[in-house]
Amino acid sequence: MKKCPRCHTTLEDDTKYCPFCGLDLEEKYRPIQKGPKNKIITFLTISAIFFIIFVAPLIYSFVLDDIASMSGIGQLFGENKIQELPEIKDYNPQNILSQYETLADFKKDYKNVSGMITEIETYENEIEEKAKQTFDKEYTIQVLDNYNVLFQLRYTVQIDDSHELSIVRGYNREHFYDKEKIELKKTNQKEFESLLLTNEEIEYINLFINNEKELKKIVGDFSSRKAEFELKMEKLGHYGIGEYQDNLSFVVERYDDTYESILSYTRDMSKQGKGN
Repeated sequence: MKKCPRCHTTLEDDTKYCPFCGLDLEEKYRPIQKGPKNKIITFLTISAIFFIIFVAPLIYSFVLDDIASMSGIGQLFGENKIQELPEIKDYNPQNILSQYETLADFKKDYKNVSGMITEIETYENEIEEKAKQTFDKEYTIQVLDNYNVLFQLRYTVQIDDSHELSIVRGYNREHFYDKEKIELKKTNQKEFESLLLTNEEIEYINLFINNEKELKKIVGDFSSRKAEFELKMEKLGHYGIGEYQDNLSFVVERYDDTYESILSYTRDMSKQGKGN
């Protein structure tokens, strides 16, 4: 049975014209075909929906990960992938691949740098044990495109209102270059004699330098320059006057209406046999 599309009268299937409204049923009426073709369309529709919702996002994720691993785009989205830090390539670096200001961030990106970090922490423990104080720490760690690593470590401690100790150590991954600069600054002084270091101050800085003879000599040499200091004291600026011996110096500079003395010592740590 079928219905007339115009007047909705129920008719026999083989009726060609509606006897009530005269509609040509051969032209207007086409029964719905329920067979294999409709089932295929339904299946394809469901499959397409499943692909869009579940499969496509997974494929996109895998492709994005591959692109990120090749181009570094993952770092732009904050995606850190732990990897091995490769051996140093034998060519001069041209670019910085990455830079870190904390040991934790450096370790988060590379899983084979624990030895480097342990070395830094051991060094820090040694200098803090000597100072009997905790240093403020600043790190600059740069990974170059030949996979060499440059370390710039800066430690400072305010001993009291007029004394500041700083230690700066810079080296590369293989310790082919390894320098340490130790500096004791005595600030807020107005008299020449107060700029000089006392025996107690020399004893303290010698804990880090271990060359008391040279320390006393350079401070003693500067103590003879009082007349020159008084002549130039109003024009010293930050160039100051000082004594210099190879890797050791003692300089006095002007800062506003006060003066400060700076004892500096630079040491080549690579000659001490420290390796990576």
